[in-house]
Amino acid sequence: PAASEEDRLNELGKLLDEDGEFCVTLSEFVCKRLELALGKESFRDYLPTRVRKRQDGDVRMTSDELQRTLSKRWISAFADSPLDYRGASRAIDTLRELNRLVRLGTSPTAEQLSTARNIVAQMLVAIRQHVSSNFSSPEDAANTCASEGAPEPRSTLAQSELASSMEVDVAVANYISSGNLRGERVAGENYMRSHRDAAEQPRVFVLDGPNVAWRHGLNERFSWSGVLLAVQFLEWHRCVVVAFVPETRFGAGGSAIGNNAEREGVVQLVRRGAIVLTPQADYDDCYVLAYARSHGAVVISNDRFQDHIEQASADGEDASALLRQWLDNCRMSFAFRGDEFLPNPSFDIDRAFTYARQNLRG
Repeated sequence: PAASEEDRLNELGKLLDEDGEFCVTLSEFVCKRLELALGKESFRDYLPTRVRKRQDGDVRMTSDELQRTLSKRWISAFADSPLDYRGASRAIDTLRELNRLVRLGTSPTAEQLSTARNIVAQMLVAIRQHVSSNFSSPEDAANTCASEGAPEPRSTLAQSELASSMEVDVAVANYISSGNLRGERVAGENYMRSHRDAAEQPRVFVLDGPNVAWRHGLNERFSWSGVLLAVQFLEWHRCVVVAFVPETRFGAGGSAIGNNAEREGVVQLVRRGAIVLTPQADYDDCYVLAYARSHGAVVISNDRFQDHIEQASADGEDASALLRQWLDNCRMSFAFRGDEFLPNPSFDIDRAFTYARQNLRG
């Protein structure tokens, strides 16, 4: 006999139970991959608050917490695993819909429940196969950072300041640095240069100028210093940088800029095209996205550009989906620690540029 609505709802609850096989297995796997990418001393900083506060090391997450954690765009952390871009997207969409039904107390249809069962079963098999083939022993599986080929964990200090979408609160000094980054060890230096071929075409980064400026100013003021520091960092790494900023932030002859040193730096970058001033009546974000997508570039911004994704839906679901996928692959988040510009260390930069160059838009 067909299962009743109550039976289907109960089965859905068991499927998504925090102590159930699916949530426990997925939680452990997510944490192992984050630990591998971010370091044993740092990965817990990126877990849900409730999980971070546990003293017993338990990493189990609810289905809702798993959905939100996977949605944090840890693309490189899950690359070459069952939770790569396609796998994570499928898991997120499935969890989102099932969590919605649970919250509403709505029974899933027989078809929805069957689809959920199949996805969960496939994911469990894929995760176990991945762990079995990539770790030579249970001890290795339990300690991914010790596994052969694991990258050296980044410093705890750098990682603690580098949360991509978690809005790290940093005490930023209110001045432009007089130091020279060329003589310092810069966080992100190695990964910015990793796998670079001398003959490869220059990498182009497009800065969301206002987003960078407001972040450096602690969301209290527009800081041109933030834009200058980001440009300096990227150019030191031999990258091409184009920052778009509304001309209203520049003023006549730079009159809207703070001090003389800052003004001189901005004027120089405007003259050589590293900063592009957008017309007052235009939306600077449109320039950012259009330029990046047509030049095989990566966007640096903490803005998710959700308004643009929604607007793209007017051109059809395909246009909206393509933009969302492009942003998932080609938008790099960042933070500031004082006057030190810190790009997201978990961002897969090589993969991003490969994707950007393969998906150019005229």
